[in-house]
Amino acid sequence: MSNSTVPIKEFRLELSDLTYTGYDLVRPESVLAQPNGTLWTSDGRGGVTRINPDSSQQFIASLGGNEPNGLAMADDGSIIVANLGMSKVQKLHPDGHVEDLLTEVDGVSITTPNFVFLDSRNRLWISVMTREHHWWPAAAAPAEGNLWVTLVLRNGLGIITADGDYHVVIEDPREDVLKGFEEKIANGTAEPNDMAMAAGPNLQFITSLAFGGPDLRTAYLGSLAMNTLPTFQSPFAGLPMRHWK
Repeated sequence: MSNSTVPIKEFRLELSDLTYTGYDLVRPESVLAQPNGTLWTSDGRGGVTRINPDSSQQFIASLGGNEPNGLAMADDGSIIVANLGMSKVQKLHPDGHVEDLLTEVDGVSITTPNFVFLDSRNRLWISVMTREHHWWPAAAAPAEGNLWVTLVLRNGLGIITADGDYHVVIEDPREDVLKGFEEKIANGTAEPNDMAMAAGPNLQFITSLAFGGPDLRTAYLGSLAMNTLPTFQSPFAGLPMRHWK
């Protein structure tokens, strides 16, 4: 349980509260944290990037495509990757070789595997955004019995509390662009470039949230368009992932 004195509905962040982790990242849409302080991010160059506790980095290629996304860690230290760009789920082994785990279900291509999750029984869960070959991204992450939700087009983060209430933690929206985008969606003329125009001046397309640090209160935000991870200290601890041993 949290020992924070800040009620969750009053928790807010200003842009000045953020620090930044990592550098020269490419499309770090998902983040995976380990207890020893190591971070893994998906990387749009067709691989993953390891960010070490001393801030040094290593890019590990070999996945292919330009849209690796959701990450999960297996017991042997392998990274399971939902690779949108390759329309498959892959396993990156510690020795660097890549294994294809899943490419289709019932004879149909999974097309857009977006997220992977290993539960307490070592079962692998996969989210697929659509069976079509075009998509609009979104992501969320749970902690403290509440749901922390990333708002891709509003470039922000919010919380849905256990009683169903919602409030904004931080946002960097372009309201004029969003208004025009909504109108185009309504009349069926929206295109991917309309979404690209919604990138905020400071935050761009926040997609995921990962809790790390020794007390699981350091929060890292993944994104579609930033080259670093916005980072903040949360008064509420995140839930430990299965690999958090």
